[in-house]
Amino acid sequence: MIQHAKWLAYLDDTAYTVILLLNRWFNRVRTKLGFNYWSLSQYLKHQVKNAVNFISQFERVMTDEARRRGYDGVVCGHIHKAEIRDLDGILYCNDGD
Repeated sequence: MIQHAKWLAYLDDTAYTVILLLNRWFNRVRTKLGFNYWSLSQYLKHQVKNAVNFISQFERVMTDEARRRGYDGVVCGHIHKAEIRDLDGILYCNDGD
C-alpha cells in the first residue's frame, strides 16, 4: 500500500510538472500571437470540478429515483468511478464500466 502511494505521489508530481511546462510553452506562443495569459491549471481545475459535480448529481438522481420507487438500491455503470456505498439509506453500486 505504501509503495502504491509513492507511485501516485510521483505521478501527481510528474503530471503537475508537465502541466507547468506546457502552460509556459503555450503562453509563450499566445504572447507572440498577441493574446493574453491563459492558465492551463485553472482550466483543468474547473474541468475536474465540473466532472465531480456531474458524478455527484448522477449519484443523487439515481438514489432519489430508487427511493421514490421503493427500491433498496441501484446498480449502474458508465461513469468510470467504481464504487459501492450507502447514500442516505439507499445502496449505490457503480461497476465503473
